Amino acid sequence: MGFNNQCAWSLTVSYNNESKTVSYPLTCEFNIERNRFSTAKYATINIYNLSPSTRQSEFFRQDRILDLGKTGDKIVSFSAGYNGNFITCFTGIIVEAYSSRRSTDVITTIQATDMGASYENIQPISITFKAETTFVDAFNYIAGKLQYIKAIDRGTLEGTFKTDTTFVGTPLQILNQLTNNHTFIDNARLFCLNNNECTSKEPWRISGSTNLLDVPMARENWMTIKTIFNPYIDLGQRVIVDSTFNKNNPYTSNGTYTVFSVNHQGIISGAIGGQRTTTIGMQLQESLPNSNVNITAQTEKQGPMIVEGTDVYSDSPIDVQNVYKYIKDNNGAIPPWKINERISWAEMIGNDNTSAQRLAQLTPEKLTNCVIIADKLVKFLNSTSLKGQRIHVESGWRSIENNSRCGGQRESAHLRGSAIDFYFINTNTEQAYKNIKNAIASVFKSNTVAFA
Repeated sequence: MGFNNQCAWSLTVSYNNESKTVSYPLTCEFNIERNRFSTAKYATINIYNLSPSTRQSEFFRQDRILDLGKTGDKIVSFSAGYNGNFITCFTGIIVEAYSSRRSTDVITTIQATDMGASYENIQPISITFKAETTFVDAFNYIAGKLQYIKAIDRGTLEGTFKTDTTFVGTPLQILNQLTNNHTFIDNARLFCLNNNECTSKEPWRISGSTNLLDVPMARENWMTIKTIFNPYIDLGQRVIVDSTFNKNNPYTSNGTYTVFSVNHQGIISGAIGGQRTTTIGMQLQESLPNSNVNITAQTEKQGPMIVEGTDVYSDSPIDVQNVYKYIKDNNGAIPPWKINERISWAEMIGNDNTSAQRLAQLTPEKLTNCVIIADKLVKFLNSTSLKGQRIHVESGWRSIENNSRCGGQRESAHLRGSAIDFYFINTNTEQAYKNIKNAIASVFKSNTVAFA
């Protein structure tokens, strides 16, 4: 991406089923703050010298107090990019819009906040969930109360209410009570990401030879860096920091981080020059505990998990070393963790294998194979009509003794952790197999997945 190439912008205001767009080469000055916290996001955008008819139209006038919720929300969407490759930098509700004069220029100022501040979304509600309601069902119900939300990315959320439970507040407040403040709205999307969860967006590499402007600053698990304006960075995305300054400096750190905040500032203009920067706040993934401890009572540190829609999976065996260490440190015991949203380590390495056999025979390579085959199975199920079907894992990795006892082949893929036997709960497995057997060969290639 050429960050020294032409940068342009576009802004659209939508109101009462109509819209108005203004864009480059007009001069635009912007300050945009987005973050993964439960606090509101905001944008302040100054547009220079709009035509009188445009700046005096209802699209660019909003009184913070008098017009609140009067005739519907005014939604602003600001996009920017290089060489025509635009991406949305901010979408939200206009809370104030007005024009003023600065020297010979007339400047139209728009102040906006995220969709959670729309008139409908700030109205308090009261809801009682009955005992045995799952947290996921409660989350989905409350999320359905939010206006303007176009998509949901929700990570791990486990548990059920033990007693009838009542919540009072705005929908977003209730969601954060339910998820321990891990729910946020960004660009008309609803996210629920635990500390060790990130989005599936491709990691962005930042180095001194590309777009890094200043020395990265790290404190404990946090990293803050300033770059040339980069509208393509997104919340929840992973960033790979590679700074030569970091190599011998104990106060900074190279590595892979998750984006927790983004601040865009600067000027884009066809008439005048000006600096544009992006400041990124990140949190180191590998050292983060699972933030779902209030639900699972799980405190062990987890490897990063990818969230795509409501699918949660590992895209690499980063946590395998932790699993291997846990087994070694606990005399072959099974770690109480999940590989993905459908399959646990207990299912993959626990069935009919003894602690002594796990301690003696499991290796990081075999554990890596377990991750790969478990993720392949879940991705396959999610891509077919079998999504949502409950499964029971009969066998994953087998010890030599277990494989011999159950009549497995001498070179069985189960011995390497590259096979998994399962059956569907409350589903005719034979018929399901007939329907998808051709797809299995193409999806899993050399790995083995068997219906027990």
